[in-house]
Amino acid sequence: AKFISYITDKNNKIIYTNPHNEKKVFRSDSSYLMTDMLKNCVTNGTAKKLGNLDFPIASKTGTVGKVENTDAWNISYTTQNIVGVWIGNVDNRPIGNIVGGGITTDIAKNYHKKISANKKPYDFIKPTSVYEEKIDLLSLQDEHEIIKANDYIPEKYIIIDTFSKFNQPKEKSTHFISVQPVELDGKVENNYAILSFEAQDYLIYEI
Repeated sequence: AKFISYITDKNNKIIYTNPHNEKKVFRSDSSYLMTDMLKNCVTNGTAKKLGNLDFPIASKTGTVGKVENTDAWNISYTTQNIVGVWIGNVDNRPIGNIVGGGITTDIAKNYHKKISANKKPYDFIKPTSVYEEKIDLLSLQDEHEIIKANDYIPEKYIIIDTFSKFNQPKEKSTHFISVQPVELDGKVENNYAILSFEAQDYLIYEI
């Protein structure tokens, strides 16, 4: 990041120019997936104060402190602007109970609202190297594995998530492809029939 583009003298003559040389350091899929996560920080996370802005925005908050907080941050960006807000003291004195998701995010919200008043930022463009995939929710919950859903899994056991083509799930789920017969254990007690069997929580049984 560069803060100076050029410097002029008192006669408005340019005496220094800072060359603008771009260098790619992240693939577009990596950048998009990170942005997608930080957009979720706005809708469901610590940067919720930005959530009612009427344009897409990504953000990360931060709080530093052990006994008392010394720093509070909000870094947020749209497709047009990047805004960084820091609350702290240069001598590292505590700032009390101020946190990144509080006043710093309020300041960022007000600033974004002002600078985007006349031109709303457009949404982040998903690159062709990123796509959505149906994932087996049972494998994710029970085995903590990301496995593609097969054609037989009911919709309620499927979630849709976003992946890079360079890091996509390859294995396909075996849930619901075949169901093992139930072994019933039956007995009669006090003129009542009692049946017991080992049930799977994702199946419905009719007796």
